[in-house]
Amino acid sequence: DLTKITEGEEPYDVLFYEQVKARIQPTPIKNCGNSCYMNSDLQLLLSIPAIKELLLGEFKQIPIRDQEFGETNEEYQKICASELKSFNTIKEYLKYVKPAFVEFVAAVESKNQTVINKAAEKLRDATYDVGRTNVKSGESAIIKMIEDAPSGKKEQMQPEVFINILLNAAGYALRTRRHAFADDAAKVELKVCSEEIAETMITLPLKSSVRDEKPYAYTLQGLIDHKFTPMTLDDDWKIDEKPVKKDVTLLQEAPEYLFVQIKRFATEGYYDNIQKEYIVQNYKLDDSIMLDNGEQVDFSIAMDKNVTDQDEGPFLYEVVGMIQHHGGITGGHYTANVKKGGEWQNCNDSSVTKAGAHPQNIEKGYLYAFRRIPKGSQVDV
Repeated sequence: DLTKITEGEEPYDVLFYEQVKARIQPTPIKNCGNSCYMNSDLQLLLSIPAIKELLLGEFKQIPIRDQEFGETNEEYQKICASELKSFNTIKEYLKYVKPAFVEFVAAVESKNQTVINKAAEKLRDATYDVGRTNVKSGESAIIKMIEDAPSGKKEQMQPEVFINILLNAAGYALRTRRHAFADDAAKVELKVCSEEIAETMITLPLKSSVRDEKPYAYTLQGLIDHKFTPMTLDDDWKIDEKPVKKDVTLLQEAPEYLFVQIKRFATEGYYDNIQKEYIVQNYKLDDSIMLDNGEQVDFSIAMDKNVTDQDEGPFLYEVVGMIQHHGGITGGHYTANVKKGGEWQNCNDSSVTKAGAHPQNIEKGYLYAFRRIPKGSQVDV
């Protein structure tokens, strides 16, 4: 922990200090043309050793699920074939992105800024190229993931899209299960709907119904509690002729790390009777999101019963990284704050500065990285 080392203490090994600092200090990454989103993502991902190791490791296929009760063999085989096709698509996708990522990491470790800049541009182009190729072919199982990819290599991309690309290329998946209920009390579950879904991150929309009284505005814990509470459905949905009243999607595991995106960009539409056309408005929600308990949040409500049956918790997570968007709906800039060696570092493309014991503007986060706190431990990353 570098916060415990000062030049006034003895013994003080300057060489050792500089070597340790070089290992934990994020490496500046030059903006190669609207690439702040990528630079921020890379600083966030590479600051987490377990995620870095995952991204550099061999691609692991997500296991195809077992045949469910009541499912015919023909139905099961069709699902397996579909999942295998998805797996092969991602493997093909991997051929583009993985080498470029490995080359970028090697460049970062070389500390040669010219090499780093060239490798960063190559990685950005590789991500863009495969996205366009898959969309044009119409065969990609990850079209939804990259449907927001820019139309030009030097156009802005949303950070969650780029992170999804890298995590999918590594075979990373956060297993979730959707539950549907036939009653308002959410006690009568329609088992047919208990479907398992592989995702890479949790998305939290900013809804006025979850907003606390000012000056506290939104709280991160409140958004999490709202996300994982069974909600009443707006549309008519039936399973085996039984109406679905509420549904909720819960986590099937308590991973060491979680990624959470705050939906700060929103779209609303209305029909203009005067102009006789449908008007669409895009806007950004700049509200602060307060953390009630320092940098810790409780994800207990997000865990499915099969998780809590095997793990009594607690499911406390702490913030170890954050990406922030500066600007408005028409343009802006992304920066990252990452926690290394017990200190926060602010990463703004070619500039990396010490932020101190707490990250800058943590309440304005666009995307957060959380690490599960070991039971009875407060060890820093």
